[in-house]
Formats: sequence, C-alpha cells, structure tokens
Amino acid sequence: MAKTNFVKDNFQTILLVMLAVGLIVSMGNQPTINVSSEGEPLFNTLAVSGRAEVKTEADEAEISVGILTEDVEAGAAEQANSQVSNGIIDALKAAGVRDSEIETTSYSVYPKTSYNKETGESEIYGYRVSHTLTVTTTKTKDVGKIVDAAVGAGANNVNRINFKLSDEKQKLIYSQALEQASKEGAAKAGSMAQALSVSLVRLKSVSESGVSYSPYPVYREALGGADFEETQIMPQELTVSASVSMVYEIK
Repeated sequence: MAKTNFVKDNFQTILLVMLAVGLIVSMGNQPTINVSSEGEPLFNTLAVSGRAEVKTEADEAEISVGILTEDVEAGAAEQANSQVSNGIIDALKAAGVRDSEIETTSYSVYPKTSYNKETGESEIYGYRVSHTLTVTTTKTKDVGKIVDAAVGAGANNVNRINFKLSDEKQKLIYSQALEQASKEGAAKAGSMAQALSVSLVRLKSVSESGVSYSPYPVYREALGGADFEETQIMPQELTVSASVSMVYEIK
C-alpha cells in the first residue's frame, strides 16, 4: 500500500513539473512589445547622418587699428591720443568709410611703473593710453586702402583684419548647407536600406547636429608713415559646414 502511494505521489509531482515547464515555454513564445518612455512602440530603425560644405566669398570685413600714446602726465597722454584718433577717423571718412562703420572697441589708461630698489616699492614714471578703433565695411576690396589711411594718419598697430559673412548672407548660406546635408543623409538612408534588403517606412526624427563657419583672419603689424604703396589685402573664400542626424523607421 505504501509503495502504491509513493508511485502516485511521484506521478503527481512529475505532472506538476511538466505543466510548469509547458507554461514557461508557452509564455516565452508570446510576442513582446517594447515601448518608449512616452508609451510609443519602438520599431526597427536606421540612423544616418549627412554633412555638407558650401564655399562662398566674404561680404564683410572688420579692421581693428590701435593708437598707443605715452607721456609723463596722464592728461597729456590722453590729449595726444585724442588728437591722433580724431585724425584717423577723418582719414577713414576721406577713404569712404561712414560714421556708422567706425566704433571704439576699447580704451584704457594705465600707469607705467618701475621698481625702486631703495624704497622697495613700485613708482609711477609715466602713463600709457591705448585706443582701439574697429571699422566694419562691406567694401571688402578696399580693406588695403582703409588700412593705409589709418596707418598714414597715425595708427601704430593693426590688430586684426577679419573677412566674414553678414547676418543676411550667413542665413542664406546656412540654409544651403543644411539642405545639402539633409539630401546627403536621405541618400545614405536609401542606399543602406537597399543594401540591407529593408524598406524605409518614414522619417521618425531629424536634428541639426551643427552649423559652423570661421571668419578668415589676417594679422599685420603696421608701423611707419603714409609714404608707401597701397597695401593689397584681398578677401578669402570662406567655408560654411552643416551636419544633420536622421532616424528612419524600417521594415
């Protein structure tokens, strides 16, 4: 009798184990649906990027010139600087630069000091005045003429010359670069889908990865008077680049 009960109990145990295994296998065969944090199903996707460059000529130039004067007295140094600066502004206007295109971008007065070994202290022995004028012009081919006018009138530094794009032209060229980058990304997606034997269903997302360009700088130390040939400074070609990222749903 005990033997019969033992066999019966073992049979029931085996049956329960088989039912449990079957249930697990059945659950494993059920399809699973992954969802995003917003509750939308996550489909198979193909991610691509596109990049393009557009070359164009600068339509604006920035010329930064400096006037540096020194004197024992601060007032005298300032007065000398003012006289030279006014002369430079007049010369720039005579060269065709408008008032609205000239601005002061920095002005400073600071003492000149030396260390006195006997007293152990720094002593002021004079003053230096620095004035920077910046010209912004659309006459990019007249940059050399403008520089020569400033130097001839007393500017003793040409800090920098930047060839750049105006705001209006930036927007135009940016749009062209983005359009070309988007077309490149779409073409990549089409080629990859064909190679992988899948179909593009729809564009799920697109984002601008970056649009950039750098002005072209020219540096020149300018010393001396007005008796020299006109400086030839020609605008350089600028490159505007754009990148986009695109995600397609595929099947």
